[in-house]
Amino acid sequence: MVNLVRRVARNPLGAVNRVAPVLRVGTVLPLKRIIQLYGRTDKLSHGYDRYYVRHLSSRRLSAMRVLEIGVGGYKRPRPGGSLAVWRDYLCRSWIVGLDISDKNVRLGRRVGFVRGDQADPAALNQVIEALGGPPDLVVDDGSHLDTHAWASFRHLFPLMPPGSVYVVEDLHTSYWESFGGSIPAKGSTAIGLAKVLVDDVQAGDVTYVQHPGWGPRPPIDTADVAEVHVYPGILFVIKSETAASLTSAARRAMPSRSQVASTSARWSMV
Repeated sequence: MVNLVRRVARNPLGAVNRVAPVLRVGTVLPLKRIIQLYGRTDKLSHGYDRYYVRHLSSRRLSAMRVLEIGVGGYKRPRPGGSLAVWRDYLCRSWIVGLDISDKNVRLGRRVGFVRGDQADPAALNQVIEALGGPPDLVVDDGSHLDTHAWASFRHLFPLMPPGSVYVVEDLHTSYWESFGGSIPAKGSTAIGLAKVLVDDVQAGDVTYVQHPGWGPRPPIDTADVAEVHVYPGILFVIKSETAASLTSAARRAMPSRSQVASTSARWSMV
């Protein structure tokens, strides 16, 4: 006990940081501080935290289904810090991480893991099963390879409920050949996706209804896109609040312990 007191006295900040994750103090901290607390994620160094706060702060206490594609750590079994960040920041939400590499995720009963390819519809359906319904929030920090952002978005966005948020990180990879990108960015990249979604938002302009003779309306690629927000490196897509829900079952209560235990995802029941 004496040695413990001495260590705390020598480095009180370090002691607090070691205890804070155990006590889940992140549930009352601002997002930037939570990211600093857990580390092992580049969301702060890229400056993404300010944009997440802008779009998610009003939803922080909502009970949502959250999917993060790509949980960090590369091929190592230990995941990055982002799942812990979302667990604390979105403190009433159920969260599933999807990654091509197997991960040892032990972050409490609200955080699960599915191993799979983000471009594989079967893996995405497995996540939906684990969450008990389509996600309210998707964070795509996956492979960033050419076409992968499109594949995940095409499958998930139509299933997501009204008002949901879809995020794609690291748009700069759309310009890099090592990720299948180019300058200018190809239509098959995440930047290409963003450009198409801008057209979809503009197709909702009432001018086309009020003055049909002025010119043609652009075709809609993806229905129910209400807003598109593009910032340096990151894209936020907001689904229309008036979008029709697919089924009432998609909005049922969050999964219970017995329900999540019966899915093929791995959940930590502690």
